[in-house]
Amino acid sequence: MVVSARYIQDNFTIAFPRDPEIRRKANEIEDHLGNNFTQPQVLGIPDEWDPQVPRLLFVSQHGFSRIVISQISIVFSVNYSTDFQEDKQKRGSYLTERVLPLFDLLPKLKGGQACYCGLASRARIPCSEACPDFSTRLARVLLTELHMGASHGLVVRGTTVIENRFFINTTVENYVMWKAATPTEGPQRLRSDDVIERGIQITDDVNDRYAFNEYTDYFTSPDTAREILSQASDHLQSVAQRIQESLCL
Repeated sequence: MVVSARYIQDNFTIAFPRDPEIRRKANEIEDHLGNNFTQPQVLGIPDEWDPQVPRLLFVSQHGFSRIVISQISIVFSVNYSTDFQEDKQKRGSYLTERVLPLFDLLPKLKGGQACYCGLASRARIPCSEACPDFSTRLARVLLTELHMGASHGLVVRGTTVIENRFFINTTVENYVMWKAATPTEGPQRLRSDDVIERGIQITDDVNDRYAFNEYTDYFTSPDTAREILSQASDHLQSVAQRIQESLCL
C-alpha cells in the first residue's frame, strides 16, 4: 500500500545585520503585516542581551503560523492543517504570499539588507502495523556499509552544496507517537502498546548561507527566496519518494 507523505511544518528564516533597536519598531512592523496577524507581543529583553533572543512575536489570526523577530533574524513558522499537509499547491501559495512581503521590512531595519535566507521543512511518512520493522529496513537502505542488526531508532544527516550557492541539509529519522498520557509527577512510561503511530520523518533545510560565506559582497534577495522555495519543495518531495520506493511503502 502506498502511504502519502504528510508535510507538517515550514520555517522560513531571513538573517540580517544586527539591529539593536528592533524592539522599538514593533508598531511599524505591525502596520506592514496588516490584518493577517494579531498585535505583537513585545518581549522585555534588554537590547544589549544576546541578539538571537526573540524580541517580537506575531501570531496569525487563524493560529497556524507566527513570526518571531530577533535583532538578527525574522522567522516565519507554520504548522499545517490536515487539508494543507498533502496539497503541495496550497502550501506553496501560502508560503509565497506570506514570506516574500517580509523582505519589504528590511528598509525599516539597520543595514537594510538580508544576509541570507532559507526554508526548513518537516515531513512525515507514517508506516502501518503491516510494516513493523521499517526502522531496520530504513537502516539497511541508508547505511549499506554497516552490518546492523535490528534497529530500534535511526538518525541520518547529510549536507550537500548546490551551484556553489545553496546548502541542502537533510535529516532522516524514525519517529514514534504515543497516546496522550495523564500528567504525573514523575517520568512517564512509554509502552509499545500505547503507540498510535510510527514512521519516518524527513527534515530538509535549503538556504543560501554558502554563498554568503564565500562571497564578501553577497546579500540575498526576494528572487533568491523564490528559488529556495521552489528547490526546497522539490527536494523534500524527491527524498520522500525515494524513501517510499526503497521501503516499498
